[in-house]
Amino acid sequence: MATAMVNHLAELPAPLAMVLSYADAARATLDEAAGLLREEIQATELLLAHAFSAIAPRDGPALAAAAKLAARVFSDAPLLPGAIRAAMGLVASVYALPPPHAGTLEDARLILGKVFDDHHDATWLFRLYANCTPNYGIQPGDETWQAWSARNEEAFHEAAAAETRLISAIWEARHAVRVHRDYQAQSRRREVAWEAKQILSTATEEVDAASVAVRRMRDALAAEEQIVREAIGEAAAP
Repeated sequence: MATAMVNHLAELPAPLAMVLSYADAARATLDEAAGLLREEIQATELLLAHAFSAIAPRDGPALAAAAKLAARVFSDAPLLPGAIRAAMGLVASVYALPPPHAGTLEDARLILGKVFDDHHDATWLFRLYANCTPNYGIQPGDETWQAWSARNEEAFHEAAAAETRLISAIWEARHAVRVHRDYQAQSRRREVAWEAKQILSTATEEVDAASVAVRRMRDALAAEEQIVREAIGEAAAP
């Protein structure tokens, strides 16, 4: 039973590496989308600067040009609609893609859930082993058990934290796309770049926090595996 648990634990780093890979890919996608939104924001700021510098003329061709520029500045239309559409397409890809994929963040969350279940199975095996082999020096409450329990609880805690962060990042990404659609319906398209960029910043922070939790989970699982291996070795010693 203990050997089966070790085998279970030894298989978990590979899917966790996939979780981190998907999280890194999602972060890169969100960064790219934020860059496109920055282009719209910078273009608007530049146009505003030119508009206000052109207000001084009071007559002649310069006045007509200034009026035309001001009308464009204060319209609802974004200056770079293609950039905003591309940004929202990128954002949507982190949570929704055509089957069999579900988006990079959704894929990360699904794999993490499978790791959680496998770790739960490994935990059950070790508890069964400890309770069924009292003469092998591994008993609930002893030093080995306490060391294992601490790392085991840490791994579960970090798994829950990572899942919470991934769910939050997915929600923020969906929110950014919803905001884009709502602003289009309300003819407030110019404002979407500013708000969506702030939302993406929060989503990126959540992805980063999820990655930190996954790495901590990975370390706790490695320590847990080491404790179990040592316990097996001591139990097998003459």
